[in-house]
Amino acid sequence: MPDDLDLYIRAVVVAQTLTTKKLTLVTVDPYKTSQSEHIGCSHIPVGKPIRTAQQYDVARCSACNKFINTHTLAAQHIALRCKKYLQPIP
Repeated sequence: MPDDLDLYIRAVVVAQTLTTKKLTLVTVDPYKTSQSEHIGCSHIPVGKPIRTAQQYDVARCSACNKFINTHTLAAQHIALRCKKYLQPIP
């Protein structure tokens, strides 16, 4: 992913123009999102990915032993962080 925030701002402007919808750019900290708990793990406590030196794209869950795509896991955690930011304040 690009580090330049300006590129994202321009992408939001283009998307707003094409869709005629109001969009909000939300910045979240992506730190350790691919190492966070396994979304969809059926065990309690929920497992985390165990990476090996040879595999960084795919890792095993420490609890359920399923293979996890770490890029998908990171995207899921980033989406959750965005949802928390966009929740209405009571």
